[in-house]
Amino acid sequence: MVSILVLVITLPLLLLGYLVYARQRNERLLSHIPTPGGGHPIFGYAKEMRTGETGKWTGELIKKYGRVVRYRFLWYDYIMISDPEMVKQVLLSKEHHFTKQFFLYEMVASIFGKEGLVTITSVDHHKFTRKLVAQAFTYSNLKLYFPIFTGLGQKLLSRWDECASSHTRVEVSEDLSLCTMDIIGRA
Repeated sequence: MVSILVLVITLPLLLLGYLVYARQRNERLLSHIPTPGGGHPIFGYAKEMRTGETGKWTGELIKKYGRVVRYRFLWYDYIMISDPEMVKQVLLSKEHHFTKQFFLYEMVASIFGKEGLVTITSVDHHKFTRKLVAQAFTYSNLKLYFPIFTGLGQKLLSRWDECASSHTRVEVSEDLSLCTMDIIGRA
């Protein structure tokens, strides 16, 4: 009975100790990357991320702290990179150094499947799939669809003009999604 009690007390303390150690280790490794002050001690910037103003918030971070910013969301540190050359290194030239194996990818993969271009965690499989998909998006292939793109784009703009004339509210993201689906359906 005493050994079970010791185990019940010891395991949570060991887990807490490890979490504190891991957090301090991350702080040391990432301390040279600028980070905004504030944020909740546990949830980080979850409040800012859920407001629907995420794009505005991240844009302000880039303006204030530069092209590489570290922020906390839930229990994890994230590095946001907005430098095109660095993004190229992360996604293409040095992708073996960067893994996608954390809870966010698992959550997205559970919804969209593990074999999608965004959710593939194997670097070699991702590279193969990306090259395969890229063939469909060459200029010679896309130019065949320009009449569809321009026709449906003009139809969308005409609808927006009518809405503007009648002072009707437009849901831009919804309209763009529907236009995209129309293009895919006709292509």
